[in-house]
Amino acid sequence: MNCSLAQSPRDRYLQVPTSTTTPSRPVQTLPPFPPGCLGDSPVLRISSPLFRLPRILPMLAVFCLLSGISVPFAFAAPAVGDDPATAEFFEARIRPVLVQHCYECHSADSAIVKGGLLLDTAEGLRRGGDSGAVVQPGNSRESLLLQALRYESSQMPPRGRLPQPVIDDFAAWVDAGAVDPRTAAAAPVRPAIDLAAGRQFWSFVPPRLPPLPELRDASRVQTPIDHFVFAGHEARQLTASGPASRRELIRRASFDLLGLPPQPADVAAFLEDTSPDAFIRMVDRLLASPHYGERWGRYWLDVARYSEDQAHTFSVTPNTSGFRYRDWVIDAFNRDLPFDEFIRLQIAADLIPAEPEQQLKNLPALGYFGLGAQYYKNTDAAKAAADELDDRIDTLTRGFLGLTVSCARCHDHKFDPIPQQDYYSLAGIFRSSRLQNMPLVPAEQVQLHQQSQQRLKDLEQQLQKIITDAAPRVRERRLSEASRYLQAAWLLQRQPTTAEKLPESAAVAAAWQLETSLLDRWLQFLKSPAATHPQLKSWFSTLTLPAAVS
Repeated sequence: MNCSLAQSPRDRYLQVPTSTTTPSRPVQTLPPFPPGCLGDSPVLRISSPLFRLPRILPMLAVFCLLSGISVPFAFAAPAVGDDPATAEFFEARIRPVLVQHCYECHSADSAIVKGGLLLDTAEGLRRGGDSGAVVQPGNSRESLLLQALRYESSQMPPRGRLPQPVIDDFAAWVDAGAVDPRTAAAAPVRPAIDLAAGRQFWSFVPPRLPPLPELRDASRVQTPIDHFVFAGHEARQLTASGPASRRELIRRASFDLLGLPPQPADVAAFLEDTSPDAFIRMVDRLLASPHYGERWGRYWLDVARYSEDQAHTFSVTPNTSGFRYRDWVIDAFNRDLPFDEFIRLQIAADLIPAEPEQQLKNLPALGYFGLGAQYYKNTDAAKAAADELDDRIDTLTRGFLGLTVSCARCHDHKFDPIPQQDYYSLAGIFRSSRLQNMPLVPAEQVQLHQQSQQRLKDLEQQLQKIITDAAPRVRERRLSEASRYLQAAWLLQRQPTTAEKLPESAAVAAAWQLETSLLDRWLQFLKSPAATHPQLKSWFSTLTLPAAVS
């Protein structure tokens, strides 16, 4: 029989074959269904928007479970929303996919709205996110939403590509005008990071000169820093040690600034100098030492993760010019380069205007990034490239910002105001840069060097051609001399008699009017495994005979 629960021009019919097998336990009546609709008809026909395929499945499963009926369900595909320009198409084909795959990260209920994009309202869908509008009605090819679903740009949903028929539904829906019947207002996108609160973090607050603490005994104060040191002593009821002797003072200063003990002559000179500025002049002398840059530049090289090879790859590749960056850092410390300039040169020395000679001196500063990790790119080349970018971002932010920004590779920073968007903005800048070897001499010298190298290459090719052309004639001419070279080699290789000393190859070659170099090649050949040729067996057997060749 037909059971009509609703009448509408949009009604669709779902056919369910029922089993004629007697149930194993009594059938329980389900109140929502009118009498006669279940159990007495071979076909169940239900027509109502309420009973569409995604909603009827759980209800039918419960019914069969309660009634004990084993039913081989065979559903005909619903023909809901054939026209993508209708609201029904959106409700049947588009909205369920958004709910299942997109709302977790792109709805008002998301813990963090990814990309600033809300898809749970028509307004949010039209507005788009951080990358702009995601849907261009009538143009699915240019819509960011379809590019993401097709994995052409970003990859959404990230857990796996949707089936192609679902993607085709979205493309048809957008091309038909992206009809969206939802009328609720879009919730405001909550910022993932409170920048105002982040600016109050202690490391982002500009330093201010604090008031000097009061001291019970200020008799030993010589500098403002002493106020804080002695205030800490008084708070902990500590007593300061006595002043250092002059010998201890120069030793401490030398180890601190140079990492080396003072020379005896320097100690003696400082002990004899009783002038008020003796210590200041001693410190100035230590700062003028080239060892100062070696001592303190080493700490910066650790920040720049300096190395002269790529030991983290499968094959160790040496950075033969790595020492140039090391020497530049040492020189920067020794000439007291201002810190702001020290930073700028290591980030963009090739872009900062300067005189040609000075520009060449600044280029080694780019080793701050140039000496970084270069990973082996095999089957997972994309990940290796991303890891290289992460190394540069991490080195930049740790060294110059004092922040571990690498966390934002996967999520907004939890403790500092660093969003994931900032991380990939930096990654985009580094991605557009290429590592290359830069000449450290003027372009004219580079051109002359290249011309000389090309000239050498041409000459080598000409020489190789001459050797190739002349080789057959030389071999034919030398063939008649083989016996003479073998006899000379025999004199040099035979077993000497008692108290006899074998001659030198140069002497034998001169006596026999042979070429010494060619004779040495014969000797080398006769000692090699290739000399075990059967035709030479008799020749080797005569090496024990006494010399009789003149």
